[in-house]
This record gives sequence, structure tokens and C-alpha cells, in this order.
Amino acid sequence: MPQNRLWIKMELRLLGIIQLMTSLIIQSLGYFWTYLFFSQSFAFGLTSGYLPIIGASGYSLWASLFFSLSGSFSIALQRRPSNYMLIWTMTMNILSIFATLIGVFLISIELMMTADLQSPLWQHYREVVGCLQNISSCSLSWRCLWHL
Repeated sequence: MPQNRLWIKMELRLLGIIQLMTSLIIQSLGYFWTYLFFSQSFAFGLTSGYLPIIGASGYSLWASLFFSLSGSFSIALQRRPSNYMLIWTMTMNILSIFATLIGVFLISIELMMTADLQSPLWQHYREVVGCLQNISSCSLSWRCLWHL
């Protein structure tokens, strides 16, 4: 039996699928966060002066790219093992780990920055809650419908 034969386990395909799913989740959350940020700023005006670090850095785009490449290389390595594919898979897995650590760092910085804000990020929260209470008591007004 040759000595340079690669022994790849079947769990590598499962790891690749989990990385692809993680990529889709990160991408969807990034689109959702961007939608929420722009819808709030267009509807109510950006009065807090706050720009999210996660959105400004484009974390959801490049992190999902790393995870999707890492998952794709893991599945390809399991199907056709070679030394070069092993090197690329290990490199992309290491880059995915760094992307995860950077994401944890960015989110912790984001939480520390938002903890010191004097006003809430969504400043019209009380009006909407009041409108929802009015809706539940069947007293609709145009102002409540405008804020929903």
C-alpha cells in the first residue's frame, strides 16, 4: 500500500455541509440587518448618528464567502482526495476560523458601543407600542397607521 495515500473520513462531507449552511445563515442575517438599518433610517431619519460596525465592515459578505469556499473545498476533498486539495481545504478552514474570531470581536465591540448610547437606536419605540395598544382597543388613528 502506498505511503502517501490520504485517508479522508466520511464526516468531512458533513463538515462541508455545516459550513455551507453557516454561510447561508450569515449571508441572510447580513441582508436582514442591512434591511432593518436602512428601513429605520429612511422611515424615521437617522437621528442617533450610529452606524453599525458589522454592516460597515461588510462582515456578512466576506465571512459567508470564506465559509462557502471552506465547505465546498471540504466536500471536494472528500470526493477526490489529493495533497493540493488537502492544503487548500486546511487553508480555507483556518481562514474561516479567523473570520469567526473577527466576527466575535466585531460583535463584542458593537455591543460595548451600543451599551453607552443615551437614547435607544429605535427612537420611535414608544409611539409604536402606544399605537399597538390603541389597535388592540380598536381605536385606529391615521398617526398610528403612519408609524406602522
